[in-house]
Amino acid sequence: MKLNQKSAEKQSYEENVAVVKCLLGGISEISKNKYSFLEKFQAETPESFETRFNQVRFDNFVAKSFAKISGDLLKATVSWDKDLMKSYPNLESSLINMDGNGLSIENFLSNLIQSTLINGVTACLVDFNQNTDLQNTQLNANKAMPIFNLIDQSNIINYSLNNMGELSHFVISSKNFLTPQVDADFEISTQCEQNYLMYIIDRDTKQIIVRKFREDKETVEGEEDKTELTQIGEDIILTGFNKLPIELLSFNLGQEQDPFLLPPPLLAVAHGNRALFQNQAYQTTILKISRFPIFASTGVPEGPNKLDPFVWLSSENEQAKFYSVETKGAGINAGKEDIEIAKQSLETSISDFYKSGQEMSEEKTATESKINKDNDLSKLEKYVKNMEIFLNDIFNTAYAWNKPNLDRLDFKFKINLNSQGFISSENKKILIELNKTGVLSRESTLDQFVKQGVLDPAFDIDTEEEKLKTETDADLTTFNNPEDTPFE
Repeated sequence: MKLNQKSAEKQSYEENVAVVKCLLGGISEISKNKYSFLEKFQAETPESFETRFNQVRFDNFVAKSFAKISGDLLKATVSWDKDLMKSYPNLESSLINMDGNGLSIENFLSNLIQSTLINGVTACLVDFNQNTDLQNTQLNANKAMPIFNLIDQSNIINYSLNNMGELSHFVISSKNFLTPQVDADFEISTQCEQNYLMYIIDRDTKQIIVRKFREDKETVEGEEDKTELTQIGEDIILTGFNKLPIELLSFNLGQEQDPFLLPPPLLAVAHGNRALFQNQAYQTTILKISRFPIFASTGVPEGPNKLDPFVWLSSENEQAKFYSVETKGAGINAGKEDIEIAKQSLETSISDFYKSGQEMSEEKTATESKINKDNDLSKLEKYVKNMEIFLNDIFNTAYAWNKPNLDRLDFKFKINLNSQGFISSENKKILIELNKTGVLSRESTLDQFVKQGVLDPAFDIDTEEEKLKTETDADLTTFNNPEDTPFE
């Protein structure tokens, strides 16, 4: 396999990511992939399929999950060992300029969180912002400012892992945009050069070899494009390293599988959301069909092409019969129940991010005690711990450029997650019912809504009580919900 080719497993992984991205894009993005979301009936014309597709109600649980989870994570605050960081000015300067273009660590974390939620795993390439060659950068790493580049999974083309699960090489792609060309008709053409950067680790000699390739493409009409790779410049050798300058962050650290192919955390929600969309489409179709009887006839050579209340039906055949077939309600009710079950399942998938694991009944060893403690954490809390480890790792990788043989530093990155959990529509109803029956006071009910993110954290219960005392029935607005549907 060539260095610019992706494995079948990588392609399959990216297809899963595409499903999540598609649903995050909303109905406009789904419309571009409509045939993968909705089955076209055999006798259906493209026009009628388009009409039916546009009539489907779309409940976007992927977008809802993404907004809820990323919103809670973005409320988190990050801290570090300020005294230790001050002793390494080149590292400290990165906190306000993580990517070399003015990106603060808070915005860096925002990009990191969103990328990991979508892709399942995000890679960060550690480099130095230096206008000289890499060898010089290494010699002057104590003066140069490190930069941390988040690499989109689609740009990671090729890689290999050794028997220990350690990264031996990786290839990332980049596009170099060339100077725009202007022809005699003042037509401007913008071209770009496809490049590949390959990092190889030689642990025996503690060296990193860096190679850059340009992809030249030859297009022949009627044939598949042929590509040829040409190395640009000579090998660059970085000494004193026993690992590659790339770190990974995932929701699923520690799983026994390829760390580059860990599934997106929203994948199950995405597949469930697509199934719900299909169920809602079928329900919309059957509701439309069931409102009108289906015309049928026997003993008639040819029936009318169009039927409406003003069409006269007749036949010269005395045995001819005209009748109608009506849809029974059982299928409609079953479809409605399926949709409600699917919605509850998807809402549970969201709440699973906030649920703690099951405790062990007994703790026999220190190891079991540690496992038990880890299991008590929710998925979100585990991810926050992964982020803390990740930040420490990337700064240690930068530190290793000029101190490759020294011990690791503990920068004490700490992310304080300010999330009070998830409250489902069912639990909202329960809280309101407890309040109505006098089991739970109004103050406690409102307090729970604030703690679980239904009301703004700045909501003041005492102020609200004062407002309620001054209101009269005339001040209240009556709203009738004709379909008696719950509000989300």
